[in-house]
Amino acid sequence: MHFINAKGVDAESDPTDTLSMKVNRIVNAVFKEYGIKRNLNNQNYFDRLMIHLQYLVERVQNKTLDDHVLNNNIEQDFHRLYPKSYEISGKICGQLESNLKITLNENERGYFIIHIQRLIQESENVLP
Repeated sequence: MHFINAKGVDAESDPTDTLSMKVNRIVNAVFKEYGIKRNLNNQNYFDRLMIHLQYLVERVQNKTLDDHVLNNNIEQDFHRLYPKSYEISGKICGQLESNLKITLNENERGYFIIHIQRLIQESENVLP
């Protein structure tokens, strides 16, 4: 998976290990666990997720994470309608928060759910 480079270095670790690389590693590891891969059928959705991750890194570095809360009904609908995407996004967000010492709100999780659901739908529509 190619991730668009973003600026920034975590001074506590290897100076060549950027925040972008850490985010990319976490997302890749979770995707591998769930068998989600970039392919010809989902490449556009996968690339959109990579762009979202680039902006997430910028928001984390600039400390400008969105603090508006999604409507509770939307979160409940996501959980009910897309349980697998909800689970995967929760795992990604949890690992990002614990490994990077950041706090993500439900909006970020919502973005992940939407992106992951597109990837999963595309994968489910592929003929064997």
